[in-house]
Amino acid sequence: MPASPTPPAAAAPSPAGDGLRVEVTEAGEPRSFACEDGCDERALAKAVASAQDTMRACTEQYGGPETAHVTGTLGGEPVDVTVTRTDGCGIADYAALFAALGVEPPLAP
Repeated sequence: MPASPTPPAAAAPSPAGDGLRVEVTEAGEPRSFACEDGCDERALAKAVASAQDTMRACTEQYGGPETAHVTGTLGGEPVDVTVTRTDGCGIADYAALFAALGVEPPLAP
């Protein structure tokens, strides 16, 4: 009796932040960040979800010109969100995003 073919091995699940990139502008030289070993994937997912919530009441407080464009995949879902510091919610989202990445948030000089 011939042996049955071995099914292909399942690919290991990719981390939630696999492929996630953050491009920062208006904070000096443009910079790029990625979710790597030190990033907090749960906090990152929470920061992205918060930035996408358009039904929040936000203070009208300007935090600065910095802009973070987040693209890639998070938990297998596509992400394309821009975080600015133009109001209180954006200031908090920007800080949470970089805390999740484990780096200091880049600010304009």
